[in-house]
Amino acid sequence: MKVTLKTWNYPKLVFVWILNVAVFSGIVSGVLNIRDLESIATLFSVIETDPWGHWPYICLLTVVSVFNGVFPRRFKEALVFWPALRPGSRAFSHFLHKDSTIDRKALQVHFAPFPTDSDEQNALWVGWLGEFSNDPRVLSSYGPYLFARDWMVIATATLVVAGPLSLWLAADTGRALAYGAVLVCQCAVARWVARVQGEQLVKTVMSCKGSSLASRSVENHNVSA
Repeated sequence: MKVTLKTWNYPKLVFVWILNVAVFSGIVSGVLNIRDLESIATLFSVIETDPWGHWPYICLLTVVSVFNGVFPRRFKEALVFWPALRPGSRAFSHFLHKDSTIDRKALQVHFAPFPTDSDEQNALWVGWLGEFSNDPRVLSSYGPYLFARDWMVIATATLVVAGPLSLWLAADTGRALAYGAVLVCQCAVARWVARVQGEQLVKTVMSCKGSSLASRSVENHNVSA
């Protein structure tokens, strides 16, 4: 049975969920101190010995993680690529001219004039993505992009839900504010990774398409000769 990229990323997303549950629970219960790394080991030992005492936090962030699964892909992409909204929205107006590995001449022969509308650019690029979705060069950035994109959604939802709740439930306001800062950093890092991998995915797919057309042109020339 073929393993999809989402299935491949599932264990990593579960780890993200576990880590967010543990930190949120530790902040609210007062076990975890962001400024004291040794308290992390104490936190996990407390959760291990008394998991039922932390079930409200586990349930809350489980709902947050499930939210990632039902969140529309278009909105996930918008969060990553804003203001471009879609991965391939600038495929021909920007990336085509920024990566020397893309064979522009081969693409121009078959597809010029290139679309200028962002939706049309993305639609053409998505067709190429489907064509090369199993290419190892594409998979090297496609998998990490999907993981980081979903991690960003989980991080954003955790910030929106757990951030305010920690201020309300935690006894130490300073600790809750530090936790909020950590959540903001998590969102920023996840979005940055997703954007970098997504942009690399766009360029790799275009490079694969260009080299494929160039190779086909050479083969046809050899046959005709």
